[in-house]
Amino acid sequence: MVSKLTPGVHEAAQQLYFDHHLWLYNWLRRKLGSTQQAEDVAQDTFLSILMNPDVLAIRQPRDRKSVV
Repeated sequence: MVSKLTPGVHEAAQQLYFDHHLWLYNWLRRKLGSTQQAEDVAQDTFLSILMNPDVLAIRQPRDRKSVV
């Protein structure tokens, strides 16, 4: 999947992950009370973002992920 992204989209997705994964994981861990579930949901969230062709248009990623 990631190998099919164009270079600009790949870099944007990578930066989004690096900038927000830890925040999302910690937020989910507090909400779910489970590290395993938090890891699974965080991974699923980023995969769904990568499946979105408009990944470069995401301006407020924490607002978007908080809907999860």
